[in-house]
Amino acid sequence: MSYKRKLLTIGSTVMLTTGLVTLTQLEAQQVEAREEVGEDHDLLEGKTSKGYDVSVRLMPKIWEEWHKDGVADIITVTVDAAGKDLNGEKVTLKLADGQETTGKVIKTNEGNKAILWNSLNISKGDTLTVFIGEDESNTKEFIVQKDLKGDCENNVNFNLTTKEGQSITITSITENFICGEADFIIDGEDYNGAPKKTIRLYIESPDGERAIFDVEDTNQYDYKGGNKFEFENHLNIKKGDTIKIGYWTLSDNPAQIGTISNLDSPKFTDNAATFEAPITVKGTNFYNTPTDFSDLYIGVVSDNKLEGQITKITSQYVEGQVDPSYAGAIITFSERGGSMMISVYTRSLVDKDGKFKVYNNMKSFGAEIELTKDGESKYARMMLRPENRYFYRWEQLSSCSRFERQRGWIYKPENIEVPTQKDNEIFEPTSSRVNKKNEITIKDIKDAISIKGYDKEYTIEVDETTIPKLTDGNKEASGEVKATVIYADKSTDEIKVKAIVTSKTDAEIYTIVECGHAGTGVFYEPITPENLKHIRLLSEGDTEIYEGKRSYEIDESTIPVLPEHSKEPVTGQVKFTITYADGSVGDVWADVKIMPSPWDVLDVIPLWEDTDTLVKNAVFNENEKTITGQFIIADADILVRSFNGQFRGPVYEAHTDANGHFTLENATFVDSYSVTLKIDGEQTRITGDFIVKSDNGGGEVDPTPDPEKPVTPTNKTGWDGDSYYIDGEKVTSKWLEVTAKDAKDDETTYWYYFDENGQYVTNTWKGSYYLKDNGQMAKNQWIYDKSYENWFFINEDGTYARYTWKGSYYLKQWGQMAKQEWAYSPETGWHYFNPDGTYVQNKWVGAYYIKQWGYMATNEWIFDKDYDNWFFIKEDGTYAHDTWKGSYYLKQYGRMAHNEWAYSPETGWHYFNPDGTYVQNKWVGDYYLKQWGYMAKNEWIYDKGHWYYVKDNGQYARNEVVDGYKLNASGQMM
Repeated sequence: MSYKRKLLTIGSTVMLTTGLVTLTQLEAQQVEAREEVGEDHDLLEGKTSKGYDVSVRLMPKIWEEWHKDGVADIITVTVDAAGKDLNGEKVTLKLADGQETTGKVIKTNEGNKAILWNSLNISKGDTLTVFIGEDESNTKEFIVQKDLKGDCENNVNFNLTTKEGQSITITSITENFICGEADFIIDGEDYNGAPKKTIRLYIESPDGERAIFDVEDTNQYDYKGGNKFEFENHLNIKKGDTIKIGYWTLSDNPAQIGTISNLDSPKFTDNAATFEAPITVKGTNFYNTPTDFSDLYIGVVSDNKLEGQITKITSQYVEGQVDPSYAGAIITFSERGGSMMISVYTRSLVDKDGKFKVYNNMKSFGAEIELTKDGESKYARMMLRPENRYFYRWEQLSSCSRFERQRGWIYKPENIEVPTQKDNEIFEPTSSRVNKKNEITIKDIKDAISIKGYDKEYTIEVDETTIPKLTDGNKEASGEVKATVIYADKSTDEIKVKAIVTSKTDAEIYTIVECGHAGTGVFYEPITPENLKHIRLLSEGDTEIYEGKRSYEIDESTIPVLPEHSKEPVTGQVKFTITYADGSVGDVWADVKIMPSPWDVLDVIPLWEDTDTLVKNAVFNENEKTITGQFIIADADILVRSFNGQFRGPVYEAHTDANGHFTLENATFVDSYSVTLKIDGEQTRITGDFIVKSDNGGGEVDPTPDPEKPVTPTNKTGWDGDSYYIDGEKVTSKWLEVTAKDAKDDETTYWYYFDENGQYVTNTWKGSYYLKDNGQMAKNQWIYDKSYENWFFINEDGTYARYTWKGSYYLKQWGQMAKQEWAYSPETGWHYFNPDGTYVQNKWVGAYYIKQWGYMATNEWIFDKDYDNWFFIKEDGTYAHDTWKGSYYLKQYGRMAHNEWAYSPETGWHYFNPDGTYVQNKWVGDYYLKQWGYMAKNEWIYDKGHWYYVKDNGQYARNEVVDGYKLNASGQMM
């Protein structure tokens, strides 16, 4: 065990003993040493000059297994500031010789964490100083107990300019890394449609070998120190070689290999510069030993195990070898995101010698490999060995994948020909449902059909006899319209389009109403016309959502009322009179359920009826470090948290006595607190703010305070500059309601807060209240706070709104407007918000689908027009995949299988009708689908008067003898 030691000075004598410090004089001055690490030499821990708990991890645990001893790519810094949110705060690490590295704090579920690029070269015994904040006044020094070498040595200095004017600086060339800085370029858009800043660089040696580097959205995850880059060097460079460095982009759809569209490949541009290598360096291939797939397996996805080897990995390519019989086969590496959605593809073809090469666009150790030839596939699910650095480049540590959903890279080998495929083998037409009033035309059907990714001309022929029509006075008719898609190469696909024609008015169609919490009809008292406004209208049966404009009136007499102090919910129906877009008018009813307030289900009685004040007489005792107060409910468990705007302090637990009194021990003084009632260990919605006063704890008062500037005696009551007087006395350190004239020159009253100098406070929070630039307390208005870089809505009483909607905007727990994030509303559930604060609707956010009005889909089918397909959303909000839902199968990315083959790991191969139901008791090509849709294998089948034998691969035997029976060319028993 190692010991922390104290340095003790006694005159000029320093005395130290192992694990024990001896004092020989009581007046010895104790000087606390800079903290050193213990047995874990990679972890430094201590308190900063401002009392923050800080820990510095020199070698992150995840890298210990595969980094070279004494080398680390990154250093992590975790800061605990007593609950304070430090998101975006600057963190700097400095050595005494001037070396430094910087980063920004990211708020994670593990707290405030900064991930810094390790550009330092640290020796045992060096003093490493941590600085928190821009002004670098909050510091902590450590003595490092080990040598730690960064990736870059700063041994060269080349300042280059590319053809298009970007600056690239190279500062380090070693056998392991090439480092420097480069300008960002705008390359495409991110998933929100905003310009995407990237640094995509390649470095090329004279022999044509390349190393590549890629960072996107670095501003959002700025742990690398701005625009720095770091190549893992596998190049062989000789002194005097001309080395090229430049930018690459993604080239859309360079070729079609297989049936996946939206495939890209790197395009190495001429936007580059060259320099002469100053040294000879033989690069390091971190993964250069051929390794069998069988040595890498962490499991296989089927019995069709793939055999082969990984032979080489660089930052540009992954290379390998399989049996030469697979020449021409498609090989795909894929990677799943956190929701098990395939987020990254890389794909190529096997050459005549069984060798393959794919672009390396993966970002983690784990990969799934699929090799497909002649409709059959082999699989491997693998975890690459720890020493493989190229599959886990540390610049991609953010939780967001750098690739868009289902985006892939493709490498087309030069020595083999890509198999020619017909358009109908590559592409698949899809259709959306047609709903029309009175008549459906051929154009309506054609407009409902699309082919994603197909950029050639095609025609559609519609079987007009299958279009549903209104006859014999019927108000509605439906059916499936048959159509044929004719591609440019004359190949065809058959498709059916669901269609409904009706003469009904909107008022006759849309008769179902959903409202309340997540559309369940649940409300928490009271129900008002305001919180009933977010209703959804749906049609009978298929529950199609009405998207047209409408207006409505609420019959307020039908709104159920919860009896006072009721402990049971009340159900009922609310009547709406709707005027639809087509002018029709109809009455609809919504089922509602009103839940009782938690006050009324308690077995204790509130101490007072003024529920606007949850806590009375809250006082902070400075000497005892306690807060005492009286809560509205006796004999109750409560949680108390100090806060000031976004700042959140410690949480205290307490229990109130028979009179509601409580005491918080070891409390921190902040003038404003929040209290929350707990029932059966769970927090309730009974939450409120209160102000704490300091009584100075009976402490001594300084008998000689600094004299204040004398004020000329006056009996004045009113304003004097920024101060206010009452009977000649300046108002200080308190709230005051003052009468003033408004914009219309009418007299009204405003609240001000005056500081200890008697000046009114501006542009800041005081507890839950905001003082504007004129000092007046804001109320019933939006305000923008620059310090939080966010909007707040101030209620009529001056407190900020929280846990509530204001139009299309949602105010979170501490009043900030939700934007570019998920937020949960107790009334309406989960929502995702755009950067401008409006809610997202009719769109995917990761694995979740946000419906109209911003509701997150749960436990329901949804139809996505962009994908032209159905998805089933599970109870947790993620889409179902690789599973059955009734007679329908959800494929790898959640899309419903239809008019195609699909493989289920549980039930094997199935073929699906255009409506998504599985085919049964029927031939599909050479294959027979039995009852329940199972594909026949290794068995006899009797169909339409003939016996057939189906082999292990599912195809029927022909011109063979099976079990002594001869089968003809049609597979029929002779």
